[in-house]
Amino acid sequence: MPVSSQDAVRYFGESGDRFLAIETEHALAVEELAAHQQDPFDRILVAQALVEPIRLMPHDPLVALYSDTIIKMLKKAAGALQAVTGPCPDS
Repeated sequence: MPVSSQDAVRYFGESGDRFLAIETEHALAVEELAAHQQDPFDRILVAQALVEPIRLMPHDPLVALYSDTIIKMLKKAAGALQAVTGPCPDS
């Protein structure tokens, strides 16, 4: 990471981002997920995104298979990223 962890936490706070704790509902939602991705960290992120609901922008195309509310990131030939999105959840 190009900045220290302390700086990153400060930047996140200044930008209005919040940290999302893993709640019981998130852990329970993992059991309901299809087996697209086996990485436990990715699976809890997907569960959180679906329960809250919030947008998730993974680089792993398998993670994007879980929902059209998960933004799939594709690498362009020039190395830039292009987001392909589904409908935005009501919030």
